[in-house]
Amino acid sequence: MLAYLFWHSPAPSASSYQDHLRAFHQALILNAPDGFLSSASFRVAGLAWLPDTECYEDWYLVQDFSSLGLLNEAAISGRRKRKGRRPRPQTGQKHAGYRSGRQAPFCACSLEGPP
Repeated sequence: MLAYLFWHSPAPSASSYQDHLRAFHQALILNAPDGFLSSASFRVAGLAWLPDTECYEDWYLVQDFSSLGLLNEAAISGRRKRKGRRPRPQTGQKHAGYRSGRQAPFCACSLEGPP
């Protein structure tokens, strides 16, 4: 099993961010790609790489790295691509990492550029 973690904060102009985030996860569950196990989103604060920022921590559980690729493609296609389905256009800071098994995060990075 592989856990992909995505930390993101709303852009200052974002409205209804939680509603869009909830709709995104629901659409993902209804049209799950192969290898997708589950997802969840949590509101968190006080992270070392996002100091003084309240943000969201999304967990995506997949079977393996191949499934992570399918999840990435599914996240930007189909029903999730329609306006209002994805929170990322309203996203401020973005960071990602992954964890395999019970190990500490193996990889973490800051994401820049267009969503």
